[in-house]
This record gives sequence, C-alpha cells and structure tokens, in this order.
Amino acid sequence: MQIVVTSPAQSHPVRVACPKCQLEYNLDALVQGQGSHMSTVRCSCGEHFLAVVNARQFDRKSISIRGMYTVLSDSGLGGLVTLRDISEGGVGFTLSVPCELEPGWLITIVFELVGRERRIIVAKATIRSVHGVEIGCAFVNPEQVRQDILTYFNSQGMEF
Repeated sequence: MQIVVTSPAQSHPVRVACPKCQLEYNLDALVQGQGSHMSTVRCSCGEHFLAVVNARQFDRKSISIRGMYTVLSDSGLGGLVTLRDISEGGVGFTLSVPCELEPGWLITIVFELVGRERRIIVAKATIRSVHGVEIGCAFVNPEQVRQDILTYFNSQGMEF
C-alpha cells in the first residue's frame, strides 16, 4: 500500500491525489487540531492508499542530543533528557528517569547545538504531551531559539 503525505500548508482545502489515477480527495474532515492524521483511502479506480496529513505548524527534525530540564516551580523537579526531535516551535524529549510531569507545566530546557559554532540553548517551554517518559513541549518564545536552530541545521547541510 502506498503512502501519500500532505499538509494544510500545501493546499486548502487539504487534498490528496490517488497515486494511480490522480483523482483528488478532500481530507479537511480528517484534520482536527495539530499532529498527524491518517486514513486509508479506497479510490474509485480500485487503488487503496494511506493518506497522511501532517497538520503541525512546523516541520520536525529527528535528533539525538543530551540536555536537561527544570520545572519552573518550587517542586525542584528536573533531570537529564535526550532530545529526540526539534522544530521551530518546540522539542520532544525522553526523560532519563521517569518523573510525574503534567501538560501545562512550564519548564526550562537546556541543550547544546554543535555546528560551525557551539550554541547553548536555554529556553522556556510548556509541556504539551506526556506519554510515559516521552515528553512534547512548545517553546514559550519560539523566536528566541528559532535562529539558533536554523543556523545549526544549515551548518549540518540540512534544510529545516
């Protein structure tokens, strides 16, 4: 089964074309909120394909960088993490030790980007999702870290 990926940024309404006959399907009903959404499409030509809509505001890049976080409260919670993905709007990371974090909590995340130059990033973020030790956060002020992230990926020969 073929996979066809699209995003709201590519067309509105969100459309995807059958890879066999190019018949277009409107996927607006599939997109609710942010994240990725999937559906199997059975085209009238007989083709079955998986339509994937990436409704994220910013593209993510997979990374593996060590860092640390601190909860901005009197709890004293914090620890080491491994950043697993990053975008202009936020970061996903894995806790080194399980901890009871909650969506909505404000944290400071610290990590180093080493490209042509070394850049230490210290950013405030809001926890958006918690799945065991997998945490997703949105930067409170994305413009604060945007240029450092773009410079890092450009120095690695990767577009963002």
